Amino acid sequence: MNFDNPVLVLIGGNAVFRSRKPNITPLKYVALQLGDCPLVSLESGPNGALIDANLYDKQGKPQGTIRDNKFTVPNTNGLTIDDRDISTLVVHDANDDELLYVRYLNQSTFRIRGKFYCPSPTLESLMVSNDEIVGYQILGNCSGDNGGADFRFR
Repeated sequence: MNFDNPVLVLIGGNAVFRSRKPNITPLKYVALQLGDCPLVSLESGPNGALIDANLYDKQGKPQGTIRDNKFTVPNTNGLTIDDRDISTLVVHDANDDELLYVRYLNQSTFRIRGKFYCPSPTLESLMVSNDEIVGYQILGNCSGDNGGADFRFR
Protein backbone atom coordinates (compact mmCIF):
# COMPACT_ATOMS: atom_id res chain seq x y z
CA MET A 1 0.00 0.00 0.00
CA ASN A 2 1.41 3.36 -0.94
CA PHE A 3 0.17 6.86 -1.71
CA ASP A 4 -0.61 5.86 -5.30
CA ASN A 5 -2.45 2.67 -4.23
CA PRO A 6 -5.10 3.61 -1.63
CA VAL A 7 -7.04 1.06 0.40
CA LEU A 8 -10.82 1.21 0.00
CA VAL A 9 -13.08 0.33 2.95
CA LEU A 10 -16.73 -0.47 2.24
CA ILE A 11 -19.24 -0.13 5.08
CA GLY A 12 -22.96 -0.07 4.48
CA GLY A 13 -23.55 1.85 1.27
CA ASN A 14 -20.48 4.03 1.92
CA ALA A 15 -16.85 3.84 0.93
CA VAL A 16 -13.71 5.64 1.98
CA PHE A 17 -10.12 5.32 0.87
CA ARG A 18 -6.93 5.53 2.87
CA SER A 19 -3.59 6.32 1.30
CA ARG A 20 -0.35 5.56 3.06
CA LYS A 21 2.03 8.46 2.97
CA PRO A 22 5.51 7.14 3.79
CA ASN A 23 6.66 8.03 7.32
CA ILE A 24 3.39 9.90 8.04
CA THR A 25 0.37 7.58 7.98
CA PRO A 26 0.54 4.48 10.20
CA LEU A 27 0.39 1.12 8.47
CA LYS A 28 -2.54 0.06 10.67
CA TYR A 29 -5.36 2.53 11.13
CA VAL A 30 -8.79 2.64 12.75
CA ALA A 31 -11.35 1.91 10.05
CA LEU A 32 -14.45 1.88 12.31
CA GLN A 33 -14.99 3.71 15.59
CA LEU A 34 -18.17 4.11 17.65
CA GLY A 35 -18.12 6.61 20.52
CA ASP A 36 -14.75 6.26 22.25
CA CYS A 37 -14.29 2.65 21.06
CA PRO A 38 -11.96 1.87 18.16
CA LEU A 39 -13.77 -1.24 16.90
CA VAL A 40 -11.93 -2.34 13.75
CA SER A 41 -8.39 -1.51 12.66
CA LEU A 42 -6.90 -2.65 9.36
CA GLU A 43 -3.54 -3.05 7.72
CA SER A 44 -3.04 -4.21 4.16
CA GLY A 45 0.15 -5.33 2.53
CA PRO A 46 1.64 -7.58 -0.10
CA ASN A 47 1.24 -10.67 2.10
CA GLY A 48 -2.38 -10.06 3.08
CA ALA A 49 -4.25 -8.21 5.81
CA LEU A 50 -3.96 -7.76 9.57
CA ILE A 51 -7.12 -7.05 11.56
CA ASP A 52 -7.61 -5.75 15.10
CA ALA A 53 -11.11 -5.71 16.61
CA ASN A 54 -12.78 -5.07 19.96
CA LEU A 55 -16.03 -6.97 20.48
CA TYR A 56 -18.74 -5.95 22.97
CA ASP A 57 -22.19 -7.36 23.76
CA LYS A 58 -25.50 -5.45 23.87
CA GLN A 59 -24.78 -4.37 27.45
CA GLY A 60 -21.33 -3.02 26.53
CA LYS A 61 -19.45 -5.85 28.23
CA PRO A 62 -16.18 -6.82 26.47
CA GLN A 63 -16.56 -10.14 24.67
CA GLY A 64 -13.14 -10.58 23.13
CA THR A 65 -10.43 -9.06 20.99
CA ILE A 66 -8.59 -9.76 17.78
CA ARG A 67 -4.99 -8.50 17.46
CA ASP A 68 -3.07 -9.08 14.26
CA ASN A 69 -5.56 -11.84 13.32
CA LYS A 70 -5.06 -13.63 16.66
CA PHE A 71 -8.21 -14.20 18.70
CA THR A 72 -8.66 -13.71 22.42
CA VAL A 73 -12.25 -14.84 22.85
CA PRO A 74 -13.22 -16.67 26.05
CA ASN A 75 -15.30 -19.81 25.44
CA THR A 76 -17.71 -18.77 28.18
CA ASN A 77 -19.38 -15.96 26.21
CA GLY A 78 -20.70 -18.10 23.34
CA LEU A 79 -18.83 -16.39 20.50
CA THR A 80 -17.90 -18.48 17.50
CA ILE A 81 -15.28 -17.56 14.94
CA ASP A 82 -15.80 -18.57 11.34
CA ASP A 83 -12.71 -18.09 9.23
CA ARG A 84 -14.30 -19.93 6.31
CA ASP A 85 -11.53 -18.89 3.96
CA ILE A 86 -8.32 -16.95 4.24
CA SER A 87 -10.04 -13.74 3.09
CA THR A 88 -13.07 -13.67 5.41
CA LEU A 89 -13.42 -13.38 9.18
CA VAL A 90 -16.86 -13.71 10.80
CA VAL A 91 -17.67 -13.66 14.54
CA HIS A 92 -21.13 -14.75 15.75
CA ASP A 93 -22.59 -14.40 19.24
CA ALA A 94 -24.47 -17.12 21.16
CA ASN A 95 -27.69 -16.19 19.27
CA ASP A 96 -25.86 -16.65 15.93
CA ASP A 97 -26.03 -12.89 15.25
CA GLU A 98 -23.14 -11.65 13.14
CA LEU A 99 -21.12 -9.33 15.41
CA LEU A 100 -18.26 -8.85 12.97
CA TYR A 101 -17.68 -9.55 9.31
CA VAL A 102 -14.47 -8.44 7.61
CA ARG A 103 -13.73 -9.51 4.05
CA TYR A 104 -10.41 -8.80 2.40
CA LEU A 105 -11.63 -8.46 -1.19
CA ASN A 106 -8.22 -7.71 -2.67
CA GLN A 107 -5.00 -5.89 -1.74
CA SER A 108 -6.81 -2.57 -1.87
CA THR A 109 -10.40 -3.28 -0.70
CA PHE A 110 -12.11 -4.37 2.55
CA ARG A 111 -15.79 -4.81 3.47
CA ILE A 112 -16.91 -4.45 7.09
CA ARG A 113 -20.34 -5.21 8.56
CA GLY A 114 -21.85 -6.42 11.83
CA LYS A 115 -23.51 -5.41 15.08
CA PHE A 116 -21.22 -3.11 16.99
CA TYR A 117 -21.52 -1.87 20.57
CA CYS A 118 -19.50 0.61 22.64
CA PRO A 119 -19.87 1.31 26.38
CA SER A 120 -18.06 4.68 26.33
CA PRO A 121 -18.97 7.44 26.92
CA THR A 122 -22.49 5.93 27.01
CA LEU A 123 -23.77 2.61 25.71
CA GLU A 124 -24.20 2.93 21.94
CA SER A 125 -24.98 0.48 19.15
CA LEU A 126 -24.52 0.43 15.41
CA MET A 127 -25.84 -2.09 12.89
CA VAL A 128 -24.13 -2.35 9.52
CA SER A 129 -25.28 -4.47 6.58
CA ASN A 130 -23.87 -4.52 3.07
CA ASP A 131 -26.30 -1.76 2.11
CA GLU A 132 -27.00 0.42 5.12
CA ILE A 133 -25.88 1.77 8.48
CA VAL A 134 -28.47 1.94 11.26
CA GLY A 135 -27.78 3.80 14.47
CA TYR A 136 -25.69 6.92 13.98
CA GLN A 137 -24.51 9.49 11.51
CA ILE A 138 -20.97 9.44 10.16
CA LEU A 139 -18.93 12.23 11.76
CA GLY A 140 -16.22 14.22 10.06
CA ASN A 141 -14.94 14.13 6.52
CA CYS A 142 -15.12 10.54 5.38
CA SER A 143 -14.54 11.17 1.72
CA GLY A 144 -10.85 10.47 1.74
CA ASP A 145 -7.61 10.31 3.65
CA ASN A 146 -8.66 12.12 6.83
CA GLY A 147 -5.94 11.04 9.26
CA GLY A 148 -8.29 9.62 11.94
CA ALA A 149 -10.82 6.85 11.97
CA ASP A 150 -12.29 6.35 8.53
CA PHE A 151 -15.79 5.70 9.88
CA ARG A 152 -16.41 7.51 13.16
CA PHE A 153 -19.88 7.50 14.68
CA ARG A 154 -21.34 9.36 17.64
